[in-house]
Amino acid sequence: MHGVTKCIPLIALLALGSAACGGGDDDDAAGDEDTTAETVRVTPPPPTAPAGTAAPAATTTDLLNRLAKAGDIGDLQLGIPAVAAIRILSVEVPQDPTGPCGAAVEPLTLEGGAGRTYDTVKGRIIGVVVPRDPTVDAWIEANRADLTAGCPSHETTIGADTVTLSAPEPVDISATTPEGVAWVSTIEQPPDGGQRAVLILPTTDLVVVVTMTSPEPIEPAFVQTMADVWYAKATAA
Repeated sequence: MHGVTKCIPLIALLALGSAACGGGDDDDAAGDEDTTAETVRVTPPPPTAPAGTAAPAATTTDLLNRLAKAGDIGDLQLGIPAVAAIRILSVEVPQDPTGPCGAAVEPLTLEGGAGRTYDTVKGRIIGVVVPRDPTVDAWIEANRADLTAGCPSHETTIGADTVTLSAPEPVDISATTPEGVAWVSTIEQPPDGGQRAVLILPTTDLVVVVTMTSPEPIEPAFVQTMADVWYAKATAA
């Protein structure tokens, strides 16, 4: 009995040590940035698809790796951007239900995609990446068809905000991606709303959509550089 009694504290100590060394979740590991910290909370993968259905094209982490990080956008001279992964795309990404000239366009279904926000000294940028499919291709073509310089201003609702956008100024980014579409509009209402740029950058398997709202003019050369940066990251091996 004396020997058994002496072993009890040792067993308890081993049990406590095992509990103290238990592993935890490391869901911020994907948030590595070259020049600034990024908040990344990776969405858990969807449940396994039933037999006979296609598996998801990519996980959230895979898609985030196709979006520019803070260390990739130095050529834009945006100061020290605050970069964060978007947790709920349907809530945090305000979409315009109209094309560049105001034609009704069914917004993208963002489920299965990923996104980042970039808060900078020149304004706010939102980047979203979704896998390509026929619905996404139709959305791209609807915007391309509505992109006509000199069309009338139009009112639209972007997220919770009602705005009036000027006729778009098309930006030719075909040197970066032949299928690309880009334009800049002035936010006429509310007054002093600045400008809004939209870039649609298709690759072979996905499309990157980048929007920027800035109180300053957004020059075509700046849009071209944006296209180069985000397209290069999306197509990097």
